[in-house]
Amino acid sequence: MDKLEFWELIADAQAMSAGDPDTQVRLLEDQLASLRPAEIVRFYDIFVEFDTLAYTSDLWAAAYIINGGCSDDGFMDFRGWLIAQGEAVYNRAVLDPESLLGVAVASEAAECESMRYVAWSAYERVIGSEMPLPVGRKPDITFDWYEDTVDAKYPKLAAKYFT
Repeated sequence: MDKLEFWELIADAQAMSAGDPDTQVRLLEDQLASLRPAEIVRFYDIFVEFDTLAYTSDLWAAAYIINGGCSDDGFMDFRGWLIAQGEAVYNRAVLDPESLLGVAVASEAAECESMRYVAWSAYERVIGSEMPLPVGRKPDITFDWYEDTVDAKYPKLAAKYFT
């Protein structure tokens, strides 16, 4: 499992899901369950790497605007949603969160909690026990926005979602 294969699995499940995030995660879990346990663990490691790269003040501001607020847990679920959108959307958003303006939010919020657990579920299906988890910690974030001023940070997103 490498990053190319990671994104291919995400894209395949997304293409077959007709835009439904729950279906996408279910299909992705089925794909992962067909792999060797070590590959599932590697998928999870890559997920954590991309999740950590997206743990930024800028993306949290975008999530706050798009979802009408964003707690710690909400931001975790937003990052799951962002990764589920695929490599191109993810990479553009990391560089420019306002690029999410053109991404359709299919449900009430841009969140996909189950994406965070898809590798765990697949691993448990294959092995019958929980996947060993790496020990790590989130990087520190210095916020450059406040709830009452976040709309100034990304005015185009705010115009779309704060109406």
